[in-house]
Amino acid sequence: MALPNIGIDAATLPEGIVFIRERWFYADYTKRYDEIEKKYIKLKSDEYYKSYWSLTQIAYGATDKLTVVASFWYFDSKIKSGDDVGKDKGIGDLYIFSKYKLLSVEKEPDSGIVGLLGLRLPTGDKKNMPILRLGDGSTDIGVGFAATKQWGRSTNSIFGGIWLNNKSDRAIDKRHEVEYRATSEYELVPKKLNLQMELKGVWFEGNKERLLELVPGIQYTPVFPLTFQVSCKVPIEARGYFKYDYQIVLGASFAFPVSHKTIPQKSVRESQP
Repeated sequence: MALPNIGIDAATLPEGIVFIRERWFYADYTKRYDEIEKKYIKLKSDEYYKSYWSLTQIAYGATDKLTVVASFWYFDSKIKSGDDVGKDKGIGDLYIFSKYKLLSVEKEPDSGIVGLLGLRLPTGDKKNMPILRLGDGSTDIGVGFAATKQWGRSTNSIFGGIWLNNKSDRAIDKRHEVEYRATSEYELVPKKLNLQMELKGVWFEGNKERLLELVPGIQYTPVFPLTFQVSCKVPIEARGYFKYDYQIVLGASFAFPVSHKTIPQKSVRESQP
């Protein structure tokens, strides 16, 4: 749903707090799925598919229970594989969603359950090189739920969501898309250094395509509320499209109040809009 660096948890931003995060992704695809042989085939020595994209997320705590988020994508990709030869760059689809606290746990502000409601707008190009997937081509609705529980320095979250694809003539993906995540985070150095691990799965196009990844990561806060993140996505099971051996993700985030309120450190540091 929100495509965060590591996980989707049940934390919401405090009222009046703005949270900005920038992430950079790079993938060098090495294999292409063969629909006839039903397996991945390694790209030839003169073939390639390289993709770079960035994600800017701006979140705002409308109330202590409600966080609203806008996600802006930018892609720059090029491919030479079989009949697919070309390149494309530009903005991707715009994601807007809300995160509402349904259940809180006393004395554990980041534990609980949230509901998510999202809207995906077809702002990304799908005509030049649709194989590069800058845009989906339809306006879609997403719904999901996340639950989080803290145990000492450990925070564990699970998430499940679905994008309900609009079956219009303009849409590339006409089937619903299911996403699920399990995330664990351990505070190695209090208020400074966190170790993270995520299991992330995506299932779409009627199971013609799917991807299950293991995502280790690290989060460092040199001076609150400035935070840096590094993670690596490693596919452990996949079907369809292209496949990379690994994908690098870098991130940086910052938060600030737009009212007289101060920023509660733990809530902002662990929020994953």
